[in-house]
Amino acid sequence: MRDRMIDMIKTAVTCEDLTRLEVLKNAGADEVILALQNGSFSALRQFASDEIIRVSETVHAMGMEVSVLMNRLFPQPEADSFQNQMLWLLEEGIDRIICADPGLLQKASEKRCLNRLIYDPGTLMTNVHDVRFYHDLGLSSVTVSQLLTADEIRTIASGVPGCSLPVFGHQMMSVSARPLLSAYGMQTGMTDLKNRRHLYMREEKREEKMPAYENEYAAMIYSDYILDSLDEIVSFAEAGIARFVFDGVFLPEEMSTDALSAAKAVLAGRKEAKEEFRKKYGGMPLTDGYYGIKTVK
Repeated sequence: MRDRMIDMIKTAVTCEDLTRLEVLKNAGADEVILALQNGSFSALRQFASDEIIRVSETVHAMGMEVSVLMNRLFPQPEADSFQNQMLWLLEEGIDRIICADPGLLQKASEKRCLNRLIYDPGTLMTNVHDVRFYHDLGLSSVTVSQLLTADEIRTIASGVPGCSLPVFGHQMMSVSARPLLSAYGMQTGMTDLKNRRHLYMREEKREEKMPAYENEYAAMIYSDYILDSLDEIVSFAEAGIARFVFDGVFLPEEMSTDALSAAKAVLAGRKEAKEEFRKKYGGMPLTDGYYGIKTVK
């Protein structure tokens, strides 16, 4: 039964270094996530669409799928361009588009390719009714918010088949169209804060550092902690989560693949893999996030 459960689960991991594709494969990745240039709310390295198409041939030859992170909300003047870019990527063999913009959903519906879209609106999918609504549109998957308790996640997973769930990495806490870092820089005399990947924010009464990133269209703030779901991942799979997402943004390159390998081992019944992973990364702020704390009422 456990082997069957593992075979049905898809593991997806972000990639910023295309020379590490074989490492991802060896870690057990079924799906490689590449962020689209100017098309995603993420601090991940972004790739042009033609580069993604080129590398997809290599990824497919390795037996993995390619998903394009395209979760930005597109203003009206850009909507047609990115909708057409989405269709072109799909026509050229990209397996899935991960999106949040309803305009992409509408265009995909018109072209009868909704089954190749994963709806991921960040933290918005918090109840079974909303998740079921989007699932019933015919999407490939719907991503459940990781800011729920473990019980709430299991309830949604058991009520709607095929859901996705982020289970590792710094979690996106805020996205704003306002250039927050640049505004701070203007007030303090600091310049060139856009597109810098080693910036942090810290609340005055806390010591923890929250990774922050700003580009031309958004300022993004991530959790100071690194989500570690190894204690819950088996129960999530048993409840019905079909796709686990591992995000390596702001982390050492090998950490996300080590987390993926540990998760695969735990799913296979090797519980000691949890402590091996935590021992190796004992100096990192690993936590189970909000799994035990109700934040959405």
